[in-house]
Amino acid sequence: MAAFRRHCELAAYEHAEDKVEATEESLLRTLTFAPSPASSTQPHTNPGYAKTLLLRLPSSPTDPADTPSAIAGMAMYFNNYSTWRSKPGVYLEDLY
Repeated sequence: MAAFRRHCELAAYEHAEDKVEATEESLLRTLTFAPSPASSTQPHTNPGYAKTLLLRLPSSPTDPADTPSAIAGMAMYFNNYSTWRSKPGVYLEDLY
């Protein structure tokens, strides 16, 4: 799963590999992938706690139609609520 690999790469960059408790299976259970035109190339969608946006590189005219383009970036976020401000917000968990 591309999101899990990026999650692990980010942990390595932060020198925190030992802090990663997530698995591919636990991420698939708890994430929801935002709809995209290439939805057939994304993991199944289920309601999760966090939303995931994947930024893909443009496809090349020579790429087979069923081959997903490479992932250039990823953002994981979830809605939150500030009791101090009495306002909803968005918390950006990971940005790759």
